[in-house]
Amino acid sequence: MIRFDKLPLNTRILNAFSELNIDFVFQPIYSLKENKIFAYEALMQPAEGTLEELFDLYTRKRELHTLELATFYGATLAYCEKGFEEPFFVNSFPSEIFLPNEAEEFDNYFPKEVTDKIMVQIIEYPELNYMTWNLKKKQFEARNTAIALDNFGAGYNDITTSYIVEPHIVMLDKDLIENISYDKQVQHNFKKTIEMFHKDNILVMAKGIEKKEDYDYIKTTAVDYVQGFYLGRPE
Repeated sequence: MIRFDKLPLNTRILNAFSELNIDFVFQPIYSLKENKIFAYEALMQPAEGTLEELFDLYTRKRELHTLELATFYGATLAYCEKGFEEPFFVNSFPSEIFLPNEAEEFDNYFPKEVTDKIMVQIIEYPELNYMTWNLKKKQFEARNTAIALDNFGAGYNDITTSYIVEPHIVMLDKDLIENISYDKQVQHNFKKTIEMFHKDNILVMAKGIEKKEDYDYIKTTAVDYVQGFYLGRPE
């Protein structure tokens, strides 16, 4: 489990973190063209219950901001312990933003060579707050942080959200590739989606590749990145 108590944060935040028993594992993301690991995705693992239950609890408590901070600190601490060299993606709520002092504390704690490797995944819930997002986007732009729209096609992450977020990478939800090895309609939609984003110079990643036959088909497309149990499980 992540030890938050050693972090140089204020008492209120540390007390809030003390209620969290979470860890992080990392799942590889491959560049299809280069056939090598491009980055890792940091995946939160609660000690008890599911991730969805944890998100629901903190939503009801109106403490998603605490969970946002814990995700960035926890994922980055775990990344440093793993000793990876590739960039890594950290999940982020579209409705939450680091306060200026919080961003400064984060940068002061972690070395720049680590924070420069962070890429951000905007997850599919809760609904995007346009005003908050504009402020958040400016923070990312100032840091030259790459932005990904996670699980496109699920939750609130649809085409309208993609226009607002203007991501560098769109991560297609696993449901969009279900039966792709033989379903002609799924294949057609998949190719059209890639083409649509490529026209706007947005890279595309396919998630949830769990079968060899799915991977064999996806290799014939123009998708940029791939991820799934067939290629590599979280570690």
